[in-house]
Amino acid sequence: MRIAFFVNSIESETPGYTTTTLAQAAVQRGHSVVYVEPGDFILRPDDNLAVSVAVLPNAPYRTTDKLYAALKDAAKQKKTFPTGEVDILFLRNDPSLDATDRPWA
Repeated sequence: MRIAFFVNSIESETPGYTTTTLAQAAVQRGHSVVYVEPGDFILRPDDNLAVSVAVLPNAPYRTTDKLYAALKDAAKQKKTFPTGEVDILFLRNDPSLDATDRPWA
């Protein structure tokens, strides 16, 4: 199952966040985990929606620090695929944090 965690910013995530712990548990259970930010959604010319994501490699992350380090690396090389390939979109963002800089988010 592919689980997407929708966050305000990958840059602002930390190893201590609940989202990081949830992602670690999902990977340990064999799920594919990706992170999505508000600006990552893409409307294609054919009106299909795609998303650019940071894909966590499947690895035995024993600590959230190791997962966090892998997430930072994954964010440098995002991959794009149709939103239909996401099984679960886990909303972990706080819209109030984007109210000033990204009111559209």
